[in-house]
Amino acid sequence: MIDEPDMPLAINFIRLKSYLLSPDEAVLFDMMIIKASSFEYKPFYYSQRRIEDEIRIKRRRQDKIISYFEDLGIIHSEVKENATGGKVRYFSVNFNALSNEKILSEIIDRNSDLFNKVHQYIKYHSAQQKKSLKKKSEETEIYKETVNDLYIMLNQTYKRRCEMFNEKKQKKGETDGFKSIVKMPRNKTLEKRLFALSELYDSGSIENSFIAFVDWLLREADVEEKPSNIMNYFLTHDFDNNEWAVFEKFLNKFSNEYSYSGS
Repeated sequence: MIDEPDMPLAINFIRLKSYLLSPDEAVLFDMMIIKASSFEYKPFYYSQRRIEDEIRIKRRRQDKIISYFEDLGIIHSEVKENATGGKVRYFSVNFNALSNEKILSEIIDRNSDLFNKVHQYIKYHSAQQKKSLKKKSEETEIYKETVNDLYIMLNQTYKRRCEMFNEKKQKKGETDGFKSIVKMPRNKTLEKRLFALSELYDSGSIENSFIAFVDWLLREADVEEKPSNIMNYFLTHDFDNNEWAVFEKFLNKFSNEYSYSGS
């Protein structure tokens, strides 16, 4: 006797009966839950065209369903600019809100067997999401502290090297060519580069390279060679090969030409 093969249908009608959503709402809901967990609770990009291609829900209908989920407080969407300057929509699922039985009962029949199973599943992901957010918060604090400490060190180093440069000129009786003390340029791109550099080199190495770099700016570089943005040049990064050409050049210069006092 031949065994009956497994049923290959896409929809589980027994479970679908327990949903209080229309079929397309249920499909989009399930897709959001799966995507959120697979992206480890980070906001994920999912274009309207891709949603339409994969689950056959038209764009206007998508907007209406997503708006309903947002009203429930279980989905958050945000339009952001991507690397090419285009606008893309990111989604995130609030598992904590969804674990609230009152809210979940808007989606699944509270009296069904499926309700408790889904509730336990959502509670699990709510706990995992909280851990993920805590870890992200801790990583953000480490990032901020590291970048702030490095910028303080770099500004102090620049100030100190300018003062030394000006003192030497003054002792020689020179009356012009003195350097002004300025703060290092700072923006999100430079902060990210500086933090990335700190993951490869310790602060002492960064300081030593910067000393040699600043001295080059102050007394050795020809006017036409000097970069307009000090930090942007110092943190020149080849992303493909993960190389820091300018930083490494001046780190080698410090090692070859400076004594331990850094003079």
